Amino acid sequence: MHSAETMNKQDSSLAPVFNGRRPDSVFDVLRAGVSEWYRETYGSSGSHQSMIEFYASGTEFRTANLLEPLIGKFVNKPPRKILDVGCGYGSIPLFLAWLWPDAQVFATDATDHYFRCGEEARVKLGLPNIQFSRLSAQDLDFDSEFDLVVSCNMLNFLTTEATLTEALSGFALALENHGDLILHTPHYWSWREPFTKFLFLHYCPLKVQDTIARRSGKRSLLSDTRNPSLKEILKCLQAGGLRMTACSPKSWVARMRSTHFTAWFTKHRE
Repeated sequence: MHSAETMNKQDSSLAPVFNGRRPDSVFDVLRAGVSEWYRETYGSSGSHQSMIEFYASGTEFRTANLLEPLIGKFVNKPPRKILDVGCGYGSIPLFLAWLWPDAQVFATDATDHYFRCGEEARVKLGLPNIQFSRLSAQDLDFDSEFDLVVSCNMLNFLTTEATLTEALSGFALALENHGDLILHTPHYWSWREPFTKFLFLHYCPLKVQDTIARRSGKRSLLSDTRNPSLKEILKCLQAGGLRMTACSPKSWVARMRSTHFTAWFTKHRE
C-alpha cells in the first residue's frame, strides 16, 4: 500500500500524455462509487478510507507504474484498442479511457459485483469509449484485436495450471502483432504471503492458510487463490509469440522480497 503523499510524488510520470488536463473529476467519481460499494458491502466506509483512496486518486500512481516502460511509445502513438482483463472496480480502464479519449477500452471481469463502480463512473463522466462486460479470463474470444492488453491482480484467481494457461493463451491471441501486454500479479516466490503479509504462509497446507487468514480478518479464503510464478507465465506466453521486455522488480532477490511483480511483453509473430 502506498500513502497519498507517495502517490502524489509519482504523478508527474504521466504528465507527457495528460496534455494539460487533470483527472481530478475521474478520482472524485471513483471515490464516491467505491465508498458506496464499501458502505453496501461492509455497512460502513469509515475504516476503509485508505483502500477507497487507493482505488480513487491512487489510480494515477498505479497506472503510471503499469505504463512506465511504454510512456515514450504512447506519447507518439497512443493505443488504439485496449483490453483490461479482471478489471475489478474498473478504476484503471476508466482512467485509460479518460487518458486516451480516441482509444476504445474493453474491460472485463468474471462478475459485475465490482465493476458496477466503473460502469456508474462511466455514465457520470460521459465517457463513450469504454465498455464493461462480464467475462471470465478463460472465456476470452478475440483474435488480434487489441494493441494493449492489461491484467492487474487477476492471475492469482486462476487456481489451476490449466486455467492459467488457457487465460494467458487468450491474452496472446487477443493481441495484434507488436502489441503490448502488461501483467501485474502476486507471485509464488515471495517470502511473504501477498494478502496477509505473513512469512511463508502460502507454503503451508491450505487448511492452515485459511485458518490463519480467517483469524487475521480476511473474508475470503486463501485456498481460492493460486499465485503464479514468472516461469509459468513466461512458458505460456512464449508459446503465443510474446517475449518479455521488462520486469519489476528486476532481480530475483528483489522479487522474493516483494509480494507482487509487474512484467511487460510484446507480441512478435512473423
